[in-house]
Amino acid sequence: MARRRLLLLFGFLSFWEPNGAFGPTVSFPSGAAGKTTSLLEMQGQESIDTLATVSNPWYSDPSIGRDRTDVLDHRDADWKAIVSQDARFVLQTANGMYYTEQEATSLSAAPQPVFWTYPQLVQLLGEEQVLKDSLHSDNAQQFLAWLGEHNDHNYWICYVEKPSFSHDQALQVWEKNRDNHPKLDSSLQMTGLREFGDRLDSSVDSAILATANGIVEFHTSHPFCAKCGSSTRIRKAGASRQCANCGTSVYPRIDVASIMLITTRCQQYALLGRKQNWPPGRYSTLAGFAEVGETLEQCCARETHEESGVTVERSSIRFVCSQPWPFPRSLMVGFRAQAKDAGRPDIAIDKLEMEDVQWFHKDYVRERLSGGSTALSFTPNEKEQEFHIPGRASLARILISQWANE
Repeated sequence: MARRRLLLLFGFLSFWEPNGAFGPTVSFPSGAAGKTTSLLEMQGQESIDTLATVSNPWYSDPSIGRDRTDVLDHRDADWKAIVSQDARFVLQTANGMYYTEQEATSLSAAPQPVFWTYPQLVQLLGEEQVLKDSLHSDNAQQFLAWLGEHNDHNYWICYVEKPSFSHDQALQVWEKNRDNHPKLDSSLQMTGLREFGDRLDSSVDSAILATANGIVEFHTSHPFCAKCGSSTRIRKAGASRQCANCGTSVYPRIDVASIMLITTRCQQYALLGRKQNWPPGRYSTLAGFAEVGETLEQCCARETHEESGVTVERSSIRFVCSQPWPFPRSLMVGFRAQAKDAGRPDIAIDKLEMEDVQWFHKDYVRERLSGGSTALSFTPNEKEQEFHIPGRASLARILISQWANE
């Protein structure tokens, strides 16, 4: 039995017939981080499911610079980058990160991340020294870490687990800059990235926030050295932590998983399943973490058989694309493959892992590609309660949509 399943990370797709088969960015003062790849532009108006190019799944963007040389190349370079007028900050607490939501409910009224400036953080945290101490802190409850560079802006995560400022105080600081923001009917909100990430309209914004989410997970889960138990401190502008006693360094852990769309040999049916704790109607591709000593292709075949009882034709396994999924720290590696046996092979569900697994016909899926979400709090409408695919941010949606539209 597989030790863990990635299916619960995404939340993906389903269709049913009576015969048991499935039938025929606020930025202060300069605007959002970037809209080099708008979600609406990627999707187009004819198909809501052509959500992202295979080369650029959601929560990633190749235009973000990851070279941290400029913030490490000389003494206090990281601090100078922080106090620069070009620095932008994601502010995150134990309750989530700040973003704005327009009052309108249309798809075009996408949430926008709030990127704070250095003076704003000083106003919120009270004094400059608090920020400076956070840069090399051994306190995993409050720290600063570099996220990347885009359009001459260095982006940072400022994490404060239990802030001393209130939401009203944050709102007051934000309101002072609201005159510079074009969307005057929006309001300041806070929640976890997964709950609003697939409604963002910029791949740059999604990638910056996803990086922030993953970096916070790393630092908050490694306050002590695994070797000697002493406190660890932030190093390399947040890229690592180092033990204050024995000097052992630790870097962010990334859990690699295969996520796979398995079809029948005729490619007219796809194998999709759901977890019991998902919103009604949500089905997805199968997925699971790689075990020690196996390749990702072997993981693809093993997880499919463990969760559904279906044997994969090993020679049919093909890589499609990969995606960071920082909920909390995964890298999803997407595959297409076919079942080994002809027809629709019998399914033997692992009830400890899955509530349901079925073969779904391509025509049925194609007609139901709109809607859906990756948010765990998502409330499906009447149609979606019967069936909906995962949200626009998920790699599963890319795999499913490509197959359904072939």
